Amino acid sequence: MTSQAPSPVPFFGNLPLSRFRLEIRLSESLSQSVYMGSAWRGLIGWELQRLICPFSKRPECKGCIIREHCPYFQLFEDQSPLSGIQEMPRGYIFSPSEGKDLTEQILDVTLIGNCIRYFPAVLKAIQSGKASGIGPSRIPYEIHSIHRVLPEGILHDVPTEPEDWIGMNTAIPLADWLAPAPRFNGPITFTLATPVRLRKQGKYLGRMEWPYFFATIVRRLEALNCLFSGGEPLGRDRFIALANAFSSTASIQADLSWMDYSRYSSRQHKKVPMGGIIGTATLGAPDVWTTSWLQAAGLVHAGKGASMGLGKVIVGAGM
Repeated sequence: MTSQAPSPVPFFGNLPLSRFRLEIRLSESLSQSVYMGSAWRGLIGWELQRLICPFSKRPECKGCIIREHCPYFQLFEDQSPLSGIQEMPRGYIFSPSEGKDLTEQILDVTLIGNCIRYFPAVLKAIQSGKASGIGPSRIPYEIHSIHRVLPEGILHDVPTEPEDWIGMNTAIPLADWLAPAPRFNGPITFTLATPVRLRKQGKYLGRMEWPYFFATIVRRLEALNCLFSGGEPLGRDRFIALANAFSSTASIQADLSWMDYSRYSSRQHKKVPMGGIIGTATLGAPDVWTTSWLQAAGLVHAGKGASMGLGKVIVGAGM
């Protein structure tokens, strides 16, 4: 292996992803300071459990006789069977952003590997939650439009009626997502749009370490590929070689800051800190391979909390 990091494609090119974009109209405005990622994840989880669980007393999911066939368990509760992956990433990303104004939310839903088959259940949960509302104020909402996102940013309409959702779980491999991505001949600017939480030796980094940032992207793709697509682990030697190939990225010029963010955990009955690093950065002399890892991060996010939209990476003009 050369000092130049190879593309993610030889390692993770077969990893299937399916992406959808929902335009949601709220009945009232949100506060500008509220990030809704954890709220959407919580709503979808609770609605899935309410819609699917056939048991009135709801036994613990880990001992349930139907857990292997339950969308809620597979998406929210399942644990990694692999000893090398102690903290299991989830096979979904719910990433909200503001629309045209504070009464509109754009919710990007990414499903990965065998979790793609649960798209109809996820969409049904979002639709079912309209009346109960979203966020601390329980704001009612309506789904205005649903689109399937294809490579090159192409949007295809998805019907809003549940009976028309059959066949909407088609997957596209990572290699196809990266193939049409633009190539940059000069400096490349990218944005850490939501808090990037990188944990190293048990502590969250307050300052960016770029080689470690890229190494965590490799680890995330490896875990997703193994858990949700039947892939093989990289192994120690290949991972070290890849991580070392990113050593030159330490010279990235960046304007970064720490963003405080917390969410209320209904399980822990308290607020949980979820702050991280945000801002813009410029890689002065990128090679095509480094760029492709950034573009892969644009698809699967980076760092802890990715399932609720944290660690959102936007490359160039966006993906």
